[in-house]
This record gives sequence, C-alpha cells and structure tokens, in this order.
Amino acid sequence: MTDVDDSFPEALKLGKGPRKSSLVMAESAAQVQQDDEGSLEGLLDQVGAFGKWQKIVLFMILLPASLPCGIHAFNQVFMQLPVDHHCSIPGLGLNFSMESNLIPRDGKFGLIPAGTSEFDLVCDKELYPTIALAFNNFGSLIGVVFFGFISDRHGRKKSFFLCLTADIIGGLTTYWATSYIWFTVGRTLQGLSNPAIWQIPTIMGMEIVGGKQRAFVSMMACFYFNISLIIATGLAYLFPFWRDYALATMLPSVPVYLLWWVMPESPRWLLGKGKNEEALKMFKKINRVNGAKIEEEYLSRVLKRASASERKASEVGKGKSYLDLFRTPNIRRKTMLINFIWLVNQMVYVGLSYYGPSMTANPYLGFLLSSLVDWPVFPLIMLALDKIGRRSSKSISMILGGVCAIITVAIPSGTGVLVLYLISKLTINVSFLIIYPFAGELYPTEVRALGFALGSYIGFLGTIPIPFIVHLGTENLFVPLIILGCLSTVGGILTLMLPETLGKPMPQTVEEVEKISQEDNAFTILVRKGKSLLVPVYVILLVHLASAHSKEKPITIDEDNWKQVLEGEWMLEFFAPWCPACKSLQSTWETFAEWGPDLGIKVAHCDVTKAAGLSGRFLVTALPTIYHVKDGVFRQYQGSRDKDAFISFVEEKKWEKIDPVPFWQSPGSIHMSIVSEFFRFSNYLRDLHKVLVEDYGVTTWGSYALFGVSTIIVGALLGLLLVCIIDYVNPPKPVEPFVVPKQTPASDESSDDASVTQESGDGQGDVHDTSNDEEDDGEDEDEDGSADDSTAAAAPAAASGDAQQPRRRPRRAD
Repeated sequence: MTDVDDSFPEALKLGKGPRKSSLVMAESAAQVQQDDEGSLEGLLDQVGAFGKWQKIVLFMILLPASLPCGIHAFNQVFMQLPVDHHCSIPGLGLNFSMESNLIPRDGKFGLIPAGTSEFDLVCDKELYPTIALAFNNFGSLIGVVFFGFISDRHGRKKSFFLCLTADIIGGLTTYWATSYIWFTVGRTLQGLSNPAIWQIPTIMGMEIVGGKQRAFVSMMACFYFNISLIIATGLAYLFPFWRDYALATMLPSVPVYLLWWVMPESPRWLLGKGKNEEALKMFKKINRVNGAKIEEEYLSRVLKRASASERKASEVGKGKSYLDLFRTPNIRRKTMLINFIWLVNQMVYVGLSYYGPSMTANPYLGFLLSSLVDWPVFPLIMLALDKIGRRSSKSISMILGGVCAIITVAIPSGTGVLVLYLISKLTINVSFLIIYPFAGELYPTEVRALGFALGSYIGFLGTIPIPFIVHLGTENLFVPLIILGCLSTVGGILTLMLPETLGKPMPQTVEEVEKISQEDNAFTILVRKGKSLLVPVYVILLVHLASAHSKEKPITIDEDNWKQVLEGEWMLEFFAPWCPACKSLQSTWETFAEWGPDLGIKVAHCDVTKAAGLSGRFLVTALPTIYHVKDGVFRQYQGSRDKDAFISFVEEKKWEKIDPVPFWQSPGSIHMSIVSEFFRFSNYLRDLHKVLVEDYGVTTWGSYALFGVSTIIVGALLGLLLVCIIDYVNPPKPVEPFVVPKQTPASDESSDDASVTQESGDGQGDVHDTSNDEEDDGEDEDEDGSADDSTAAAAPAAASGDAQQPRRRPRRAD
C-alpha cells in the first residue's frame, strides 16, 4: 500500500455501509501489468481462481460475516418510529375540575414500544431522535477511516474483529441506555462499525478470487447486504419493543467471533507486507482443497515473485497528494464533478432508504419494499455498463429517479406516490453502482486511489445532514422527496459533462488526462446541437408543478374571520403543528381542499396555537377535530380520515345522519363567547409568564408567586364587591326587639285558667288545647318541683261560673 492509502485506506474506496462496492472495483485499482507466472493473478488461475476453497470461504465465512452491517445501518429507523402522543395545548389553562367536565374520559393504557416515548422525545424534543441518527452517521465517517487504517497496517482479519467488537459494544450500550445521552453514545459506537464491517469481508472476498470473478463477488456482496435489510425488517416486526429489538439485532454478531479460527487473511495483504510463509501455507491449502497438483517448490518461487510485484505495485502513486487532483484544469474539473455526483448519490440513496417506512401506513411493509426493489439492480447494472455505457446509464438513472421523486407532489397520495418512490429508489441504486467503475476509469492510475478515497469521504459527509432532510417529512410528506429529487436530477445533468469511458483505455498519468478533448462530453454536444431530451421533460414537469401550485388550498380561519363559516357549507379542521396525528392528516387535508370547488364546499383549517379563543369557542378537546358546517349548523365529522372518505361524506350527504351540535354549544352563542374569552385570557396569562421569565429575568417560582398573590388579592376584592352588591340589591330586614312577658301570681293564674275553661266548655277544641296546656304546665312544674300548686289552682277554676273574656296564660319557660 502507498502512503496515500495509509491516510485514506483502501477500505474507504468501497463507499457507505448501505452502499455497494464497484462491480469492477478491484480491476480499477492502481496496479501494474505483470506476467502471469510472477503475479498473484497468474498464481490464482493455476491453483483455481474460483475453486472449491474460494466458494467455501466466500459463501460460508466472508459474506455471512458481513450481514450485521445492513441490520445495524438501519435498525435505528425502527427504534424511533413515531408514536401517538398528546402535547399540552398552549392557552388551554383549564383547572382540573373544568377539564374533567369538558373532556370525556377516553384513555387507554398499554406498552408503547418506541424509544421516543421512553425518553420523552416528542413535542419540543421531537428532533432529538434525528440528532441521534446523525451521530450514527458521523460514527460511520470516523469508523471507515480508522478501521481502514487498521486494515492496511495490521491486516484485514484483525481489523474486522476489532470492528465487530465495536459493533457489539455499541449494541449493548444502546440496549442498556438509561437516558437519551447514553442512547446517542450507543448509536455513535455502533455507527463506527458501519460500513467497515461490510467492506472488509468484501475486500477479502475480491482478493482471494481471480480478476474475472470479482464482479460476481461484488454482486453477491450487494445481494447479502439486501438480505440483511430484510432480516432487519423481520426482527423489527418480531420484536416491536425497541430494547428487545436492539438486543435482537446485536446478538447475531456474537457467533461471528467463532469465524476467527477459520477466516483466512487476505493473500494480497500478506504478499504486500512480505509475509511469504503465511501466504505459502494458505496457497498450500487452496492447492489441496481445489485439487490442483502444483509442487510446493513452484508455489514458493512464484509467491516470492508475486510479493515483489505487489510491493512494486504499491509504489505507484508515491509522492502524489490530494493537491494533484486539483493542479491542472481538466483533472480539477473531473474531480469536482465526480465528488459532487458521489455526494448526491450517497445522500439520495441513504435518504430514500430512511424514508421507506413513511411511504406506507405499515412502516415494516414500506421498508421491506424499498429493500426488495434493489434486487432487479444486479441484472440491470450488467446491461447498462456493457451496452449503454457508463455516462449515459448514470445520467439516465439519476435524472429518471430525480424526476420520479419530484412529480410525487403533483399526484394524489396513495399507490401512485409509492410506485414513483420505488422507481426512484431503484434508479438511484443503479446510478450508485456505476460511480465506482466510472470514477476508476476517469482518474489516472497515479492518483486513482486518492480520487476514490476523497469521493468516498465526501459521500460520508453527505449522510450526516440526511436525517434532518428526512425529518422535514413530518411536516409535509413530499418535501424530502422534492429535495432528494432535485439533487439527483442536478447530478444527472452534471454527469453529462463527463466523457464516456466505455471501450477507451484508462489514462496512466495526469498529463494524459489533460490531452483528452474537452468536447467529448454529452452536455457540450447536446447544447451545441440543441437536441437535449431534457427540455420536454422539464417543460412537462414545470406544467405539473404550476398546476399543483394553482390548485385550491385550505382557507386559514382565525379570530378575525371565523364568522364566515356560518354561511354556506364548510369542512373545518382544528390542528396544532406539534400534533403527530395532525401532521399525518396534513397532506390528505390539502389534497381534499383541491376537491372543494368540485364539491361546492369550502375547506378550511385553524391552528389552535394561534387562535386559542376558537379552541374554547368550538370546545376543541382533541386534535385533530373536524367539523362539517352547513349554514351555521355544526356537526362533528365521524369516519375515516382519508381523501375518499371526506369526499364521500360531503358528496353523499352522510352528514345528515349526524346529530347537530346542541344549541347550548353553538359557537355563536353568548356563553360560548364567554368561554372563548376565558381561553384567550388564559393564553394571555401564559404569554405574560413567558415575558416575565424570558424578558425580565424573573425566576419561574417568582412568576408563580406573583400570579398566586395576584389571584388572592383579586379574589378578595371580587368577594368584597359581591357582598356589597348583594347587600344593595337585597338589604337585610330590621330585627324587632324581643320582650319577655312578666310573670303573674299563682292566684291570678288560677283565676285566668278557670275563666278560660268555663268560657270554652262547650268547645272540644278549646278544652283539648287547655288540657294540653295544663299537661305542659304540669310537666314544667314537675321539673321545677311545684306540681301540687298547679293541681290546686286548676280545681277552683273548673267550678267557677264567672263569665270572663277568655285569655290564655303565657307559658313559663323551662
């Protein structure tokens, strides 16, 4: 290996973990022409370039050892799937009793399997999983350089098992993570092993076979990578809880340690480092297993020549640096184009792979389809390289994939978008496989290794911002597809500025590159002749985009214009930007709005974070909430939340079967207007608290204390005012003084009682009342110890005949 390869090692030439190596990668590497008898290639042809030993090592050791790469490159996609959740609605400052009365109890409990819920990575922290995924890609950027360096200095085998150890440690750290920080650390550690854990076995596989079989080895490595993606999907379905899934994707890496005793070292590395004895032992085994009867002495002699030849080959490019890629105009132009195209390929492929679960309602099905669509690539790439040419194949595949991704915005959501996405994924995969042989044939031999290393490294840099681009899809499904589609299309156009290399000799020096005519590129020819096929394609695309932008959009309802929904027929949605269900409905609602003029209705939406008063006026207790309004009569929508269901609901007048909102809940009523003002006031208090804390530096507890004291003072003043009003409206009646009657002597009492008894002797009611009085008096007097006096006084009264005005004796108090 050269000094250049030590700084940017050979392992880096193969690209990102989810990416494949070139079908002719090893043939494009910097090598010198050697005669068959004294070269490694010639020796492999004699002992068997693809014999029984190679097949056993390749299919039972090397390729199975690369399976963890695809599993760990994308397992985080399933660890952080979005979960249904509810964030507090700003401005709805209801107390517990009001909330209990207004919001019906409709909750349920269960296991939420995503890491986003365990670490509370939702609402204001919804970007955190994306950051963790970016750190995973950053780990890949560091790991491919580090393990490539170890691979070149200490051997492929040692580098692979060191990479495997980092992979297992990262998986265990992820599994045992107790916080988001440790989760991110685990993802970064596991990212170190990707894609080196796939690249190293692939390099070893291509170094144990002959030159004619390397394309097949590369193709099989791609095939095994796709198998690993399918395994990752199956494990995610079987183990939905994210910790179980992290453990399930890590455990298959443990048995790979058993391959230490059977995995061979690369014969090319052994010869390049002068380890001829170890190389001789390996070739003896190859000779025996493959059934080739070559004498040991001959093997030893040829291996010495091959070792010298390998060391000589490593001298090619000595003294060259990365600056040589930019010294002269032609090589500088090619370097800049190749690196940009490489960057675009890596970004678009990884981005579309991350976006697979979002393309279908079932995330497992979406990712599985995006993985299976890579399989037709292998026969297509062979046809494209040999029949169509490098430049044309790459340009067509990138432009076709980009256009398919872009025009998804111009068609309704559903199967059509999924089909276009899969076509885009397929074509960008074809394009990525072409970049390796194409770049190898464009760079001269003396700087070829440098060009590969620089292109791969820049491609890795492009994977770091990709998670953030994909995250934009949470707001609008089509935004990431448009961005990735534009990048792919631009990359395809710029590919036309490179010369075709099919059937042409590869340059050896930078000076030879400068002698190649600048006119030999399709872009110059198409512009000069005016026959570019891109013109009609982009005219059609612009027409579609223009028509898409001219279509009806939902009307925004706020505090100022909400009364317009009281006239005519409307479909009104209440949403919040942070609500996951609202985000999922957004594209469907916008598509439904395009049908508004045909249905004779108006489609609108209202952001409750900006119109808190309307959330109270319409009594919005869940998001999203959809109302159908017909001439001021409100009905809450019930049914599926897809475009066809909305159209059927309006067109077939299914809303007539739904009971209208009760009159006392009518948004235009006085009491609902009061509720609306209450919600607005709550929102005002929230904003006031924010101003106190953020603008005036008041501590949170200090702000709460101010609100508490203010509440007590205002409550006391309102209570005092209420008492005054009540006293004014209903003043208290004056209280009459109570006069205690004076007691009379016992004789007078007897006389009075006798008179009353005699006067009313003929009235049963009076006699009954008197006796009652006497009994009461008797009881009282018994209690006082004077019952005898009462009896004596009653006897003369009964015999008395004096007719006097009846008068009742006042009863004596106990």
